[in-house]
Amino acid sequence: MKKSLFILSAFAMAAASAFAGTDTVVFVNGGSNVGSGYYLSPYTGTITPTGGQTSTVALYCDDFNDEVTNGQTWSAYVTSVLSSNLSNTLFGVTNPNPASPTGNTLYEEEAYLATQIQTDFAANNLSAIEAIQDAMWVLTDPSTTVPNYNNPTVQNWINLAAADASNYQNTGTSTVNYASWYVLTDVNKSDPHQEFLFQAPEPATLALAGFGLLAVYFAGARRKKQSA
Repeated sequence: MKKSLFILSAFAMAAASAFAGTDTVVFVNGGSNVGSGYYLSPYTGTITPTGGQTSTVALYCDDFNDEVTNGQTWSAYVTSVLSSNLSNTLFGVTNPNPASPTGNTLYEEEAYLATQIQTDFAANNLSAIEAIQDAMWVLTDPSTTVPNYNNPTVQNWINLAAADASNYQNTGTSTVNYASWYVLTDVNKSDPHQEFLFQAPEPATLALAGFGLLAVYFAGARRKKQSA
C-alpha cells in the first residue's frame, strides 16, 4: 500500500509541475490548413520543462505580427489564463488593441476561441477555423492587416467569446474549462516568437491515469502473492 501511495503522489507532483516556469519550446509543424494566405491553428509543438519530460501539444496562435517557422526552438514562460500575474505574457498587461480587453478577460476570450477551433478542426470545418483564427488575431492587433478584420462573422466570434468570459466571471460557469488553458510566451519580449495558447490535460484525465497506475500495481502485487 505504501508503494501505491508513492506512485500516486509522484504522479500528482509530476502533473502539477508539468508546465511551470521557463520551458523549452519547439515549433514542430504549422499544419496544412490555410486561410487568407496564412497557416491556421492548431499547430503542433513540444514543451520541455527543465528536468522534466517533453509533452506534445496543440498550439493556438494569438499573435499575428510575430513569426515562427517549423523546427524553431526558444525558451518560453508558461502562464495560466487565470493567473493573477500576467506580466510574463505579451498582451495581458498592455494590449495593443484598445478595442479589446486586457488581463484574464483577454486570455479567457482567446481560450474560448481556441476551444471552438478544436471543435471545428475535428469536424474539418475550414471556413469556421479561418474566421475563429482571425478573431484570435484581431483581439491583440489594432491594425487592419489581420485578414477579415471587419468581417461580421469574425466580429460575431469575438462577441461570443466576450459573452462566455463575462458569464464565467459573473457566475463561475462556462462552456470552457479555463483552468486547463495556458499562455506560452517567448522570454525574449524585445524580439519574440509568436505567442500561443495550449491546453494541458484536465484533472479528470490525470486522475484516471493515476487510477490506471494503481490498477497495474495491485494486479502485479496480486500475481506475486498468488505465485508465492
